[in-house]
Amino acid sequence: MRVIIIGAGVSGLSLQYFLCKHGIEALVIDSKKKLGLPIRDTGLISNTTFRFFPEIKDEVVEEVFDESEFIFDKFSVKFSSKKSKMYMLKRDKLDQEIFNQTKMLVKKPKLLLGKKAVGIDPEKNFVVLDDGKRIKYDILVGADGTYSIVTRTFGLDKNVRYIVAQEAIFRTKTKQEKRIQMFFSDEYSKEHFLWRIYYDKKIKIGYMDRIVNKRFSSLVSSIKGKKIEEYADMIKIGRVKLVENNVMVVGEAAGLLKPFSMGGISYGIISSFVASRFIKKAVETEDILPLSEYEKIVRVLLDKGIVFGYLSKEVFKLIKRSRFLQLMLKVSNANKLARMLHPDFIKLSV
Repeated sequence: MRVIIIGAGVSGLSLQYFLCKHGIEALVIDSKKKLGLPIRDTGLISNTTFRFFPEIKDEVVEEVFDESEFIFDKFSVKFSSKKSKMYMLKRDKLDQEIFNQTKMLVKKPKLLLGKKAVGIDPEKNFVVLDDGKRIKYDILVGADGTYSIVTRTFGLDKNVRYIVAQEAIFRTKTKQEKRIQMFFSDEYSKEHFLWRIYYDKKIKIGYMDRIVNKRFSSLVSSIKGKKIEEYADMIKIGRVKLVENNVMVVGEAAGLLKPFSMGGISYGIISSFVASRFIKKAVETEDILPLSEYEKIVRVLLDKGIVFGYLSKEVFKLIKRSRFLQLMLKVSNANKLARMLHPDFIKLSV
């Protein structure tokens, strides 16, 4: 059975790697010309990623954080995360290093870059590329992000909405004191938050919200340093159907994001790991029926983190608007609360 993966990001490349470990060589297709670029996320993750790829940790980690500061209008609290450190990645290297792991399993992994999937023929099981070429598949996996052609073609993401994310990265002349700051204020974001991350000689500033923040440009202008990157993107929120007959979706295409931070790297890897197990069964039995179990298992594994993430977001909305709750947080065990509510502290058993 021929497996095609659309999308050569973290999720798509992870799935290719897991399938290669099962002896299945899948073809990965992507319109970009170089792995890891352009960068479209902050690259701040928990240790979950390295449970699956321990060999790449030294190559891709740029900085390690064990504390973050949550800032409200007139109040702030620091959360220690010594038991669950946060890692800032060399984001462009992550994709490349995952692919390098695949190359250690097979000499020439099937990767088609610079070719965009512009259509899918569900009846004849063809992916149509922008050069007119048609590629046959038996199992198709969408790992192609927010605007997934797979989810759109098969109507899998009818119950979703989108939020805006913007980030700018600066290089400074002097070494920065290492810290993560998250600002919970309607001035910056009505529904989510603004972040500033300082490390080495870099500063990252960004936000997420339902609409474009007009003040973000002035905030960016106030940063003293050389701007080396700035991007804007849309993030898909909502429950996506994960499997339909011989079609599956993983990662951001599947709407699998941490609801608090909207991070997609760890959940993308986990969903790809699970998908590989059921694709293996389908290939072995030459029957697509095992694919139907994929969604159930992913939901069992990730729904706890997703529920806690949404809960944490709602709690911080309340704290943002209540001086009384801010005082309660100040006198309570903030770290214990963080572990209860912040999805990066939740252990996932796979």
